[in-house]
Amino acid sequence: MPSSCHSCTASDTTTPWPTSVVANPQMSRRADACTRQSSIAGESMAARAGRTHLWVLIEHPGPWPASAPDDVLPRELSDRLDSVAGLIRVVLIRRPNNRQVTAPTCLLAWSDGIRHWMREGAAESYDDLVDLPFETMAAGLEPSFGRSRRTPFFAVCTHGKKDACCAELGRPIVSALTTIPNADVWECSHIGGDRFAANMIAWPSALYFSRLGADSAVEAVNSYLAG
Repeated sequence: MPSSCHSCTASDTTTPWPTSVVANPQMSRRADACTRQSSIAGESMAARAGRTHLWVLIEHPGPWPASAPDDVLPRELSDRLDSVAGLIRVVLIRRPNNRQVTAPTCLLAWSDGIRHWMREGAAESYDDLVDLPFETMAAGLEPSFGRSRRTPFFAVCTHGKKDACCAELGRPIVSALTTIPNADVWECSHIGGDRFAANMIAWPSALYFSRLGADSAVEAVNSYLAG
């Protein structure tokens, strides 16, 4: 997906929206925002999500530069992850309103759309993650790291240095979702689709939800929790 508002601006048009297009319930205050231009164009979200099997979600309090997770994680860990073949994506996560991290949480989630698993553990330092068996995990083999997790996990992109729309439209979603009992909601770095913000992913099935407003986000999370 394009990485900035200006590079992902859609053409201004008054063409009626296709019936498959979901209207964005939020509107950026900025006239040149990619989400605003995408909505004006009636751009469809269908088939726009990238393919990922293994998600490596690493707790980091921030701040997150535009290049995150690069230039944030230790170089050895970044190089190790970059060397892994397969459909793998690394995302930084943080709990809302918590910038104190002593033993970073690492959530490993794998899904091919039919099967899935999650593992959750804590590391004393980011360097401890270098030796995890990322190659076999990317192929679908569940590791012994941490403990098995079955509780759903939700991450909302608020990566404003990557795209201002993600912070502007993502943070109200986080605030709305934190009122749901038993919903484990985190902020996350870039997950693609900036022009469709606010964006959220729900694990273990790794479902994307985009163009969210407070009401639709709450409905989506409640429905996901209900199975």
